[in-house]
Amino acid sequence: MSDGLKWAHRMRLELAFEIQKLESGLRKVTEETANGPVDVTSEVLAAQKDRFEQLEEIVVGVSRSSGRLASRM
Repeated sequence: MSDGLKWAHRMRLELAFEIQKLESGLRKVTEETANGPVDVTSEVLAAQKDRFEQLEEIVVGVSRSSGRLASRM
C-alpha cells in the first residue's frame, strides 16, 4: 500500500501544479471545432479540481486506515 500512497501523493502534487497553471493563466486549453478554436480552460480547470478533491479524499482515507497522517495542501 505504501507504493500506492506514494503514487497518490505524487499525483496530487502534479494536479496542484496543473491547477495553479490553469488558474493563473500560464496554461490555456483550447478545443478545435468546425468554427475554430474554443477556449475550454474553465471546464478543464473544474475537472482537475474535482480530480484533486477525489484524490485528496482517497489519500486521507488510506492514510487514516493505515495509521498515517496525511498532509493536506
